[in-house]
Amino acid sequence: MTATLQVSSDEINNVAEVSEQRAYELLVGGAPAALKARYRLITVPFGGGLAFVSGVERRSLIFNRVLGLGWSEPVSAKLLGELDDLYRSHGVKTYAVEVSSSCRFQDAVSRLRAAGFMRFTSTTFMSRASGAPVKAQSRLVVRRAAPDEASVFADLCCEVFRLGEPFGELLGGSFEREGARHWLALDGERPVAAAATFRTGETVDWIGWVGTLPSHRGLGAQAALTEAQLRESEHRGARRVTLEVATEASGAATPSLRNYLRMGWHVGHVQTTFLRRLRG
Repeated sequence: MTATLQVSSDEINNVAEVSEQRAYELLVGGAPAALKARYRLITVPFGGGLAFVSGVERRSLIFNRVLGLGWSEPVSAKLLGELDDLYRSHGVKTYAVEVSSSCRFQDAVSRLRAAGFMRFTSTTFMSRASGAPVKAQSRLVVRRAAPDEASVFADLCCEVFRLGEPFGELLGGSFEREGARHWLALDGERPVAAAATFRTGETVDWIGWVGTLPSHRGLGAQAALTEAQLRESEHRGARRVTLEVATEASGAATPSLRNYLRMGWHVGHVQTTFLRRLRG
């Protein structure tokens, strides 16, 4: 059994934030060339963080957002103007921004609000050591998704998160990423929950796309999937595993966050996502 790592919030934030950026860089930046061309998908280093841009897909902010803004430079009025120009040049009218936890956060928030950015959602960075100390209790059976089950995994994620294309093709294509692992929880032979693990650093893994069909929530799918992921990460040499989980607007913990706390995860920075609507 791996001992729980004693980590500070700063360490959690730094590792988890970089891991999150790297995971989406692998997912979007590593998408099949034809899909990237069709949806005009690009990733651009910006303001110490990473900007994702799609000149076509406007329904999901995943493709038009900035992660880690202000990581290595101040969030200035000039920087925000250049950010507007970047998205406007690609015909994007709405995009999202997450400010780096290493930035002077209060100052960055005031600058965003002054520029017209609106608070949108909140998430929480979390981290823990690999290896699972407690056996999850669930009647669902968890196993790795085979390469020929890429569409099964992708379709299930799209159903759970209510997503259309290009997410099916994007998630299916992630089976080709080096260091990626995909998981299914089954009720009998029916896949009812899914999760992914991406290697985002030499000894760091990222967990994401964790979701369960409404009909099978409350059966321990999240815990069972997480246990399998943690054990596999430990086996593959990862020491730290990170994730980002939704937080209620009031700041209250969601059921998913409470589940992760029970499984020994450490809480880091509560990340606010800001929305920008461009005029003209």
